Amino acid sequence: MGGRRELFTIDDLLSWTGGTLEAPLQRASAPVASVEVDSRHCTQGSLFVALPGERTDGHRHIGDAKRRGAVAVLVQEGVDGDEAEGLAVVRVDNSLAALQKAARGFLQRFPDVIRIGVTGSNGKTTTKEMLYAILREEMRAYATPGNLNSDCGLPLAVFRMPRECEIAVFEMAMNRPGEIEELAEICRPDIAVITNIGTAHIGMLGSTDRIAAEKKQITSRFTGNEVLFIPDEDAYASFLEEGVNGEIVRYGYGISNAAYRNHGDGSELRLPDLVLRLPLPGRFNGSNALAAVAVARRLSVSAAAIQRGLAHVSLPEGRSNVLDGKRLVFNDTYNANPQSMVAALDAFDALVRERRVQDTVIVIGEMGELGDHSPASHAQVVVRALESRPALLVLVGPAFEEFADAGDDDTRVLWSATAESVRSLLSEHLHSDQAVFLKGSRAVGLETLIDIAAGTTAAGEAPHA
Repeated sequence: MGGRRELFTIDDLLSWTGGTLEAPLQRASAPVASVEVDSRHCTQGSLFVALPGERTDGHRHIGDAKRRGAVAVLVQEGVDGDEAEGLAVVRVDNSLAALQKAARGFLQRFPDVIRIGVTGSNGKTTTKEMLYAILREEMRAYATPGNLNSDCGLPLAVFRMPRECEIAVFEMAMNRPGEIEELAEICRPDIAVITNIGTAHIGMLGSTDRIAAEKKQITSRFTGNEVLFIPDEDAYASFLEEGVNGEIVRYGYGISNAAYRNHGDGSELRLPDLVLRLPLPGRFNGSNALAAVAVARRLSVSAAAIQRGLAHVSLPEGRSNVLDGKRLVFNDTYNANPQSMVAALDAFDALVRERRVQDTVIVIGEMGELGDHSPASHAQVVVRALESRPALLVLVGPAFEEFADAGDDDTRVLWSATAESVRSLLSEHLHSDQAVFLKGSRAVGLETLIDIAAGTTAAGEAPHA
């Protein structure tokens, strides 16, 4: 195995999933060193889980997984004998469901690990990273890497948990009805955190009431000994705590008697007994921090560890990143929905006031998965962006086309169908001593504009691949 750790054996996989070992039978005791759903990530000792999908089908990539070192494959369809030759082939009725069952079975081997689940419409990743930054100061902590927070991502995060872990923070996202309950079945959180209820994915669920009901499913496997942390100021706070089979703890500015202020490129939270410095701007990030602090205190983490952890927390690229180049850039390009867009604009306004920047450019991309709420939501965001009084407001994407003439004497408004066409457009308007705001849904691709916004690439040039 080349020194790689053994996660489990094929026999374990069979017992967890109820699958059938089709070939070769002598491989039942073969150890598995990692679990992958992308054949390109397979290495020596991997189990490759072949998932059917809209864009591609994992069953077509079994040969590639084998060439990269996979020792076993989990399938729900027939496989070519030549491609699978030498691999332990485990067949199940549904490979995604089997992956989830295997993750649940694997996690049961670590009954002493405290499991924390984090969900919500906005702030999941930030809250997860804040919790991880605090907890690792005093405990052997682990957190979901990257964006492994979905029905197939969370199981992969489980399999990557270190053997010596004492506490694990799992992020739980939702792209369809029923997904949070599936993730709760895998993780069975001892502590659950809901960051807020907003309109992300409202196009699929139809209403914020249904979104709240889905997010509340993080408590669906509570047995009475678990704890749910909910935002005290959220409109759905009372609904979220109703009927939960466990303890409820509320957090937030009012209930914590916390004061927020901008501090350089970051922020400061003053609690009655604690002053916290965050390297992240925005009152919404203060709310995420208050969630992390509430959980940490419940776990008896020291005040010093809370302060150190939050002072050094870092977020993945595209989440409230402040970049200093030729121009000041607020990069929040990872994703967007109406609530997160407004919160990010509030943070940007505070940042430019702190920096005393007079000339600002706001670039916003359309927001996806809003369904019938899309026109009103995009109109709301345009109105809010104009309130920041930028010299230039650039709207990107078909959903914004009707607002191309929304400018006034203070703000020029330009519309573009794609991020690619914005590069040349910006070349006419960007100059030194400006601040630039970038935020939109992931599909818009505003991250491709970061270099030109910061002044690190000439306007007409394409970014390096």
